[in-house]
Amino acid sequence: MIKKYFLLFLLTAFSLLLKAQAYASFNGSGVYKQDFGKTSDAGWPYLNASTTNGALWNPSSWYAGWYTYMNSPDANSGTYYFNSTQNVVSGTDLTNTGGFYMYTINGGTGLLLGTRPSNITAGGASTDTCNCDGDAGTTSHGSHPDVQIGIALGLCLKNPNVIAVKSINVQFDWYQLSTAEDGGQDNCNYFDYLVTTSATGVPALDLTTYTNVPALNYCGPDIDGSCCTAQTASLPGTVFKHFNQCIAPPGGIPAGGYIMLRWWDPNDAEDDPHFAIDNIQVTKYSDNACLVALPIGLTSFNAIYNSQTQVVNLTWSTSSEVNNKFFTIEKTKDAQVWETVSTVAGAGNSAQTINYQSTDESPYTGTSYYRLKQTDYDGNYTYSDYQVVTIEPITSGLLLAPNPASNSTTITFNSIEAGNATICIYDLTGRTVDTKNTNLAKGYNTLTIYTSNYANGLYFLSMNNLMQQLSAKLIINHN
Repeated sequence: MIKKYFLLFLLTAFSLLLKAQAYASFNGSGVYKQDFGKTSDAGWPYLNASTTNGALWNPSSWYAGWYTYMNSPDANSGTYYFNSTQNVVSGTDLTNTGGFYMYTINGGTGLLLGTRPSNITAGGASTDTCNCDGDAGTTSHGSHPDVQIGIALGLCLKNPNVIAVKSINVQFDWYQLSTAEDGGQDNCNYFDYLVTTSATGVPALDLTTYTNVPALNYCGPDIDGSCCTAQTASLPGTVFKHFNQCIAPPGGIPAGGYIMLRWWDPNDAEDDPHFAIDNIQVTKYSDNACLVALPIGLTSFNAIYNSQTQVVNLTWSTSSEVNNKFFTIEKTKDAQVWETVSTVAGAGNSAQTINYQSTDESPYTGTSYYRLKQTDYDGNYTYSDYQVVTIEPITSGLLLAPNPASNSTTITFNSIEAGNATICIYDLTGRTVDTKNTNLAKGYNTLTIYTSNYANGLYFLSMNNLMQQLSAKLIINHN
């Protein structure tokens, strides 16, 4: 008898645990956050081909309330098939296989959750022009044509309140991680939601009654690879976008009810790229129907490189601020590892325009991304969209133009500090032909040398200051 009750207790506890895992919860401040952790603590979805509303992530202690769904089995016969964790590094190709993935970028440990739809050929004509989305040809899988497979990720959140949630603010990053042979068409992913009551329970992912939110749809740029051989060339964190949108479902989310957020990737007629999402933040509001008093009214945010001073000037303006403690400027090269540039105090509460500025004294060479993080006094935060800055590598020598020269030449060079410098010109025998002293600014400098009195021939120029010694050859030709 004791054993019987003990087993009954275990079954009851297990059923309650499963029920608790079916949805995610807001924290005490009404915010849900998910960054999918690191490679050391990743969870994986299990296979459940008979579950029409999608497979619950398992073990869901990491990703409670997350679901996966494909509307037809993929080439691996797994309706909710998890393929692998892939490291997205420049110059490599990702797998063609359709399904679900965890991604890392450039060897980092931070995880992104992603998908790739795929055609499966069961004989007949392929709808995939390249016929390389996991296909083996038009006659290798039986007697019916390709199936267009849609693939979805879902997050189910429950309203724990005794009153309706009138609106939610949704933020996330959407990444395109590979190229695709797409016939010159943009590759688009879609964001939908569906609200159900407590009696109905967790919404299914395959229903057609979802409401699309156009402001949260992502259409990646047209980045074509070649058929089969280069359709999955990696884009290691270089193509992505931050989204921030308020949603007010008609009637709100009822007390004890659910909202399923669905990130949906349809199977395109040609090849599909790898997509991923990260940095999910959902905030609920019970007192407003999308007329939410956002922490700040951000009217502008700009990041501009100054080649003379070799710094990135960062400016932003707010039209209003509510409970705003401080701003943080962050930068990255791969959208995964973010570095803090500076922190600037906010105004707290303000109803007038305020202009802010900061400077990145040590910007990255090449392409980098800047974002503005705003933090409230209660610890909640929001992100701006990204600003892109591209800095060409600094030339380490002296550039002369024209060269050969006749009457004059202009010297262009980069000085790593401001101060005095000496420019000397020597002939082939080592004799000093001319010497000039000049004051340099930090960054790029130009100086004109008049050469009409120089004889034809080869000369050597050198520029010296306390930190640098640069040199170049100059040819004089008066013919």
